[in-house]
Amino acid sequence: VRRLWCVLLAASLIAFTAIALDVGSGPWLRNLDRQATQHLPVHGPGAWTDFMRWLARVHGVAGIAVVGTLAAAWLWHRGRTRQLASLALIVGGGLALNSVLKRVFQRQRPVFDDSVELPLDTLATYSFPSGHVSGSVVFYGFVLMAFFARTTHRGWRIGATMAASVMVTLIAYNRVYVGAHFVCDVLAAVFEGLAWMAFCAL
Repeated sequence: VRRLWCVLLAASLIAFTAIALDVGSGPWLRNLDRQATQHLPVHGPGAWTDFMRWLARVHGVAGIAVVGTLAAAWLWHRGRTRQLASLALIVGGGLALNSVLKRVFQRQRPVFDDSVELPLDTLATYSFPSGHVSGSVVFYGFVLMAFFARTTHRGWRIGATMAASVMVTLIAYNRVYVGAHFVCDVLAAVFEGLAWMAFCAL
């Protein structure tokens, strides 16, 4: 297991570094960001857009902090101090790390012309890497780790992993959909979250 965490840490750090060094200037990443931005104007009002707005609020830094605090209170009440410490390190530390990285890179958020009713989610912070996505990765990662510690049933583990992966993917798509982030921001945030989770596990 330790070897797998080491591999995940190394691979995530390499991927994040590659994106960070190339963001905004590399032709492949720049084209990816441009294509995603051009796709956004086709979105209009409706149930899906309303759902995207709600999802953005729930999985924001404040939302993850609130849920994490509730989880911490429950763990404290149950006397699970080891898991409580893990929660504080993985989720709390992950949110703090993302805040530091935003200030290091200082990438501005996407800008749209007047013909596009975007962004749907306006934030004053920097864009790279996405706090929503990295927060979701470390939170659902912590939930998975706690779940794996409670059961060895392969089917349940696979199901839980798929559910967590779907949620993170949906959050990543959400950040681009509402016009708050570039694709590179969310990709880097996924690797940031995975690297931090692997580091904490080790």
